[in-house]
Amino acid sequence: MGLPDGTTLGDIRYTLQTDAGDLLYAQSRGVRHGSAEVLARLGRGEDVDASEYTFRTSTQIETDAADLAWLNKGVFVSVGGRQAGTVIYETYLVG
Repeated sequence: MGLPDGTTLGDIRYTLQTDAGDLLYAQSRGVRHGSAEVLARLGRGEDVDASEYTFRTSTQIETDAADLAWLNKGVFVSVGGRQAGTVIYETYLVG
């Protein structure tokens, strides 16, 4: 969803697979905002340094994997950015 000032509100859902083959379901809700010029560059698909805008989410992770069950109880915050046509998240457990 986009706001009149160009801010984007996101509700992103995705499935990840670990190297061991376990599946993780993640849901991230957050916000991306910046100056009109920076948001226009992002809209054109240009590479924009993540320090030029804010992209933050709260992330919930679910899994059936017994050894990763702690993820189901975690509170996570993610910092996002886009590079070379892909989105990259750094996700942190809030302790």
